[in-house]
Amino acid sequence: MEEWSKPLPKEQWAKPSEELVRLSAEVRRLREENPHRAIDQIFGEAYRNQGVVA
Repeated sequence: MEEWSKPLPKEQWAKPSEELVRLSAEVRRLREENPHRAIDQIFGEAYRNQGVVA
């Protein structure tokens, strides 16, 4: 049990997909443009801008 509970080495950690990295950058960009806009609208626009089918 003790061995199983040890954390994974960093090289075995999960990494975000390229799509997630692009979408995250787009969301941050849109949020900076208009910080008072509703977050669901920002995510919707980010998905449309990136051509993602949700």
